[in-house]
This record gives sequence, structure tokens and C-alpha cells, in this order.
Amino acid sequence: MRGWPAAAAAARCSLARPAQSLQAKYQLLLQDFDSLDQEREELQASLEEAEEDRARLAEQLQQSQEQSGRQLREQQVSAGLPGAGVRGGHSPAGSGDPGEGT
Repeated sequence: MRGWPAAAAAARCSLARPAQSLQAKYQLLLQDFDSLDQEREELQASLEEAEEDRARLAEQLQQSQEQSGRQLREQQVSAGLPGAGVRGGHSPAGSGDPGEGT
């Protein structure tokens, strides 16, 4: 029975190695998970910022287009162009029949 404690100790050592290996793998997986979670949070923040920028730029574009339209209409009115006050630029002047009188 003298060999029994030595055999038990050897068995514990042989079981301890795989457990330590699993523990090390688990720790690495946790580190990977934490890194990926941090990257996800950074990407989410970046996405939210980009969406805010896009909305701001869309608003600026709309305002710019409206301002350009107003300026164009003002220029047409000041130049006395026909149809300047009519949406679409068509004047009600004339018969409306391009083939008339030919």
C-alpha cells in the first residue's frame, strides 16, 4: 500500500495539467470576448456619430437647395423673365399651341 499515495499524487498531477490548460484557454477566451465587446462598443459609438453627421448633412443640403431655389426665383423676377413667379417656369402668355399660325 505504500505505492498508493504516490499513485494518487500522480493521478492528481495528471488531472491538474488538463485543468490548468482549460483554465488558461478560458482566460484567453474571456480576454478575446472583452476585446471584441470593447470594439463593438467603439463601432456602435462611431455608427451613431456617423448617423448624426448624415442627418445634419441632409438638413444642410435641404436648406441649401431651398436657398438656391429662392435666389433663382428672385433673380428671375428681378430680370423680368417670363414665368419667374410660376412654379415650373412656364408662362401663361401665348396661345399654348406651338403649331398655331404656321
